[in-house]
Amino acid sequence: MKLVLLRRCELVKPSPFGGQGELLFAGIGCGLWFIALFFRLSVRDDSWTWMEKLVECIALVGFSGVPVFFFATPPGSRWVRSVLLKYDGLFFQLGICCALALYIFPVAYLGWDPNKFSWLGPLRRVISDTPFSFNAMAFLSAAFIVLRLPFLFLKLRSQPPLIKHISHISKLFSHHLEITIVLTLHLIACSVLITDGYLLGFAYIVVFLGMNLPFSRQPGCEQRLQVFDFFLVLTCLGAMILFSSLHFDFASFISVHLFIVVVMYGTGLGREHFGYSFQVRLMDLRYYLKITAIACIVLIPLTLGLQFNRPLSGIPSPMEIVTYLILFSFRVGVMEEILFRSGLMVFIRDSLYRWQKAPQSQNQLVIMSTVITAIIFGVFHFGNNPGDGSLLSELEFKAVYIFLGSIAATFYGLAFGETNRLWCSVFLHGLIDTTAVLLLKVPLTAPF
Repeated sequence: MKLVLLRRCELVKPSPFGGQGELLFAGIGCGLWFIALFFRLSVRDDSWTWMEKLVECIALVGFSGVPVFFFATPPGSRWVRSVLLKYDGLFFQLGICCALALYIFPVAYLGWDPNKFSWLGPLRRVISDTPFSFNAMAFLSAAFIVLRLPFLFLKLRSQPPLIKHISHISKLFSHHLEITIVLTLHLIACSVLITDGYLLGFAYIVVFLGMNLPFSRQPGCEQRLQVFDFFLVLTCLGAMILFSSLHFDFASFISVHLFIVVVMYGTGLGREHFGYSFQVRLMDLRYYLKITAIACIVLIPLTLGLQFNRPLSGIPSPMEIVTYLILFSFRVGVMEEILFRSGLMVFIRDSLYRWQKAPQSQNQLVIMSTVITAIIFGVFHFGNNPGDGSLLSELEFKAVYIFLGSIAATFYGLAFGETNRLWCSVFLHGLIDTTAVLLLKVPLTAPF
């Protein structure tokens, strides 16, 4: 399988992206995402009005798909560098907050149903039963602070770490006064807006301290991800907690956008280093067909043989299959593939480069990065619980789920390692999830 699926290993020696077709993919991807969401809302609940569906689909695709696809194009790349990274990301933070305001205030004042817009109820009482505008402005202020911190931390990457002794901690906070002030505001905001949010506030302070430890940055390793960058990614992911606490469906994508802008572009490593491209090449299309066939041959018999669920009853309609495929690929696949493949797998690759004592072959480097990432990916799905049709106990279900998830993630990693582009692993991810839910009745969380 290694010889069949790993020949080019483009992740090991990334080449510049040509950019051909990336803008077209972004447009088509956002269009398909919008149509699939609109269709799903129409068939799931006929109580949605035409205007409610339109606003919800525009918001979800606007906060999720448009940035993640556009930033992966040459014009998007130039825009991030020339606009969004200026003034410590001020335009990025203001853009997100203004877009949120344009979404939440009209929905609230039109009196739409909180059962449809699940964030509306929590936002109305985020502090207390004060006027909605007060609660909304408090949330937007907290969002601005959460979005600003990663950009402020980014400036530390080019500076020497200050903590060489425990007595240097007080000096660290006084030396970085702006960060200290924003961290304090962040602690207050999280404590007020999120249950047990003070823990998140203190976690950011611990991350700030970790960034300034001697081992976080190594001279001569600036062109690869370091321990400092791992801490930086954690601050990007932390934004997800604030937005998830109010049940925004696009919460995870806010963290993804932070990761793209701050880590991919802000560090100067560039999107080639992270395989951040959705360019579809003919040789990658042939590879996708090949790895998809092998993945199905391996995973479907395994899932059936392990008696994961009761046998299939009823065949889903073609439109249902297409809708699930699009939404699993874009809403789940894009988010998880960027974080696990462009994020974790690239970090492991760079770490192996630093730690290896003897040169490794390209195949070995991709395989090791893939397997380590796949195991972590599987373990991260430990929280999934069996559905009504499960034939296994809860513990057995979780063990089998981790096992199958790790095997599936191995195929995602091989696809990413071979092509150094995301679309192949994204659509493989979407296809496997769709097959698992619709044909094998595996209880995955639906992407809507």
